[in-house]
Amino acid sequence: CYFLHATENVVPAHEAAASIRENGQRAIDLAPLLSEAHAVLALAEVVDYRWAEADRYFRLATARDPVPPMVRYIHATWHLAPLGRMKEAEEELERALRDDPLNLLIRTTLGFFHVGAGNLATGERELRQVLELDDTLWIAHLWLGTACVIQGRWAEALDWTEKAYAVVPQHWFGIGLLAGLLEHMGDKARSQPLREKLGKGDAYGASAGLYCYYAVLSEWEKAAFWFGKAADQHDTRAPWILPRMFGDGLTSSPYWPALAKKMNLPG
Repeated sequence: CYFLHATENVVPAHEAAASIRENGQRAIDLAPLLSEAHAVLALAEVVDYRWAEADRYFRLATARDPVPPMVRYIHATWHLAPLGRMKEAEEELERALRDDPLNLLIRTTLGFFHVGAGNLATGERELRQVLELDDTLWIAHLWLGTACVIQGRWAEALDWTEKAYAVVPQHWFGIGLLAGLLEHMGDKARSQPLREKLGKGDAYGASAGLYCYYAVLSEWEKAAFWFGKAADQHDTRAPWILPRMFGDGLTSSPYWPALAKKMNLPG
């Protein structure tokens, strides 16, 4: 729960990590073999970009069968994917879905893994299947929006993003993505108030929204600047989600090696 609070920019990452460690350790003290507790402690290391320490905890979390589906999801999304181990990450999610086939969060994540890896048709199909079961799952709407941005399908991108914004109008990603799309399409009357919501980027998480705004506009120097701010804030989506939402525009840029270094990731 604390990790999700950090991810949704409700609680600053360093505060969340302290609470994660405290409660995770209490769980370990009560049940030393509890898979979920080791996975939770791994997440605290992920927040701090301490990948080797996270790996140690994930090895303990996945050492004994059966591995809970949500542990496989956490391992894949927050550890394997950031380190570029995408084949292993997809396999973890597929194994999780065999045990919990109606878990829409896990299925959504598999969908956006495909989008992030450039398998756009497969990713879109997975995400649309999710929305057939729950048409309010805004994460799927956002990633369908970015998949359309990558392909230059601007009207569709706007439609998907507006659906996400209708569900979570306070979400920094949704605000930045929608503002950027409207700006790109020449609707300044609607884009400007949304851009103003992001302010100067000082609020925790606003930098990620500004990254999305400039990424939609393909202004990669400005996008990289705000991505760097998000990485400095230890936004949990910085290691993999943010840089893969818009194709390889950021990761193929000259700005990426220094940004990756901020997060202790291979450039």
